[in-house]
Order: sequence, then C-alpha cells, then structure tokens
Amino acid sequence: MSDSSPPTFAAVLRNRPYVKYLLMANLSAFGYSVYAISIVWFGYKEAGGLLSSAGALAAEYGAYTLTFLFGPLVDKAKDKRSMFLLAFPAQVGLVVVTAIEGEAGRLTFPSLLALVIGVSLLWDIAWVAMNVVPRMLLSKDELFAARGVSGIFTSLNTLGGYGAGAVAIVWFGPVGGVWFYALALAVSSILALLNPLRGAVSKETRFWASMKEGWKVILVSQRDTLLGLSMADIVRGFFFAAPALLMVVISSERFGGSGVAYAAFAVSFVLGSMTSNVLWGKLNPRNRIGPQMILGLLGVSAVLLVMIAVPHSVALVSTVWYLAGFSVASFSSARFTYIKAKVPVELLGRVSGNMYVFVGVTSALGAIWLAQFAQSAPLTLALLVVSGGFATSSLVLALQPKVRRLAY
Repeated sequence: MSDSSPPTFAAVLRNRPYVKYLLMANLSAFGYSVYAISIVWFGYKEAGGLLSSAGALAAEYGAYTLTFLFGPLVDKAKDKRSMFLLAFPAQVGLVVVTAIEGEAGRLTFPSLLALVIGVSLLWDIAWVAMNVVPRMLLSKDELFAARGVSGIFTSLNTLGGYGAGAVAIVWFGPVGGVWFYALALAVSSILALLNPLRGAVSKETRFWASMKEGWKVILVSQRDTLLGLSMADIVRGFFFAAPALLMVVISSERFGGSGVAYAAFAVSFVLGSMTSNVLWGKLNPRNRIGPQMILGLLGVSAVLLVMIAVPHSVALVSTVWYLAGFSVASFSSARFTYIKAKVPVELLGRVSGNMYVFVGVTSALGAIWLAQFAQSAPLTLALLVVSGGFATSSLVLALQPKVRRLAY
C-alpha cells in the first residue's frame, strides 16, 4: 500500500470487531480523562498545591514504569478481553474508595498517592492489551487510518471527559469527576465481556523466559531503531508531565487560579491532538516516520517559546495549547504506529511495556523536579527550560541516521 492510496476511515469502520473494541476502549478513556483532570486539580487545590499535583502525576507515571511486568501476562492470554475484565472491575473498586473518602474529607495526600498508584497499576494491564488488540484486528496498511479513527473517538471522549471534569471541578469539586470514571469503567467491563478478542499467543511458558524474549527485540534484534527511540524517550520523559503542570501554573499565575481557564487549556490541547490524528490518518505517512517524530517534538519546543510572548487572554493561550496538542500527537502517532507495525504481534505486549520503562522512570522524576522548579522560577524561565528539553529529545532522534529514515 503506497502513500498515494491509503486505507480509508470507512474501511476501518467496517471492521466490526475493531469498532466494538473501540467503543469499549474509548469509553474507558472518556472516564480516565475525567479522573485525570480531577486528580491533578484535587492535588493542587486540596492536598498541598502544585507539588501535590506533581506528586500525583509522579505516582501515576512511576506506576506506569512497571508496565513491563504485565507484558508477558497479556501476550500469554488466549483471549485478550480477559485482561480488561481483570483490570476494569478492580479499578472501579479503588475509584469508588477515592470518591467516598474524598467526599468525606478523609482523602489525605498519602492516601491519594496510594489510590492513584493502585489505579495506575491496573491501568497498565489494560494499556498493554490496548497496544496489542489493534494489531490483532488490522493489517499494517490500516494502522495509520485506524489511528485517525481512534484519534477521533478518543479525542471526542477526552473532550467529553474534560468537559465533565470541568463541570465537576467548577460545580461539585474535583471528587465529583472521579464518580464518572467509576461508571465508565463499569460499562466498559460489560462491553469487554461481549467482544471476544482472540489472537496470537506467546510460546514461552515461564515468566522470566517470556520477559527475556521481549527485551531481546529492543536490545538485540531491533537495537538500532527501538533502542534509539528509547534513548530519546529518556530525555522526552523528563518533560512528559510539563504540559499538564504548565497548564496549572499558567492558569494560576495569569488567570487567578481559574478552573475554567485550566479546563479550556486542557480541551484545546485535546482538540489539537484530534486534528493531528485525523490528518496523519488520512495521509498515512508510513514512509516518513522519522521526520514526523523529529518535527513533532520540535513543534512542541517552538510552541512553548511562543507561549512566553502570548498576551494574557484565555482564547489566545488556548490556541497555543491547541498547537502543542497537535505537535505532541504528531510525534505519538508516528512512534506508536511504527512499533505496532514492526514488532511481531505475539511480542507486542512485552515490547510496548518494556519501552515504557525508559520514559516512565524519567517522567516520574521530571514531574517532581519540574513542579519544584516552576514554583520558584519565573514562568518564562520554566517555559524556556521545557522548550529546550523537547528540542533536545528531537535532536537525539535526528542524530541517529537509522531513526531519521524510519519507515515501514
């Protein structure tokens, strides 16, 4: 399949098992968006300020680092829906506890961290499965189109989630949004039950042997490409939490801590992501993976520099966040599509989980450091530092000839 005749969105939507999967996955994404916006704002407003928000993000990203432990479990599962039926109901229990304790005023910062870690570890299982299922149901040619379709669903659900989260923040307090997530997970569990997802199964029976095979893909058989991507992920990961934290800082410093401004920035970021996913889904740039990733990260860097000079207008600042979302999604769509296309499907759960180790560790550390830095440094300096971080991660990719020429 050439770039001149990419698969259409309509062709992907005719794949009924994939559409059923999308509904389940994106309903859970809708709920998670509400949960995410609520937890960050709760930490900021109720549990100790920006450092508490960063602590919640660090706990979340730190738990995501352990995703590699669940890769063998997902790859061994004959029916991948079992992973969702394990993860979703258990999350419901923890999320309900979070909401009840929050409404009662008993949700301290340590208990918030413990609950966030529990929810995030369970989300690891679902996330690994979500990386595997599309490749089970689609051809390589369809991956970018599917990313575009999924991007529309995900962005609309995320927008709905951020909208619901904004309503919860403004009218009911951040804990109100947590109840949305519990409900979304409950319905997602039912949808998962109704959609068998049987696919390729890992041959290894022992856990450590299975994990070893996953690491060999990154460190040996595709070392020049996947390990090269991982090196850039180490740098990028340190600044991964920056957009969410900078939205909080800007809404606080420039707009008096307005929850409405914060929600507007988050919604604009998601709209930019949706536009990006649709565009690349239509263009199917499978022969230009490397340049797309490099330019995507450079775009984030440039947009953050522009943010320094933007007037104190919610509309104008939201426009800049829209461009940031577009650039981030340009990088992500190329990276994740390439991995799904190039890694054998029976190893995909392990490889996708393993690669998150590189970005997860630095994400957790970066969230704490960035929050401390942003509290004491002028906003302009914080934007310069984060912009430089994204530019550096782009440079790490650009300096690797094989990564520059990535395609499939």
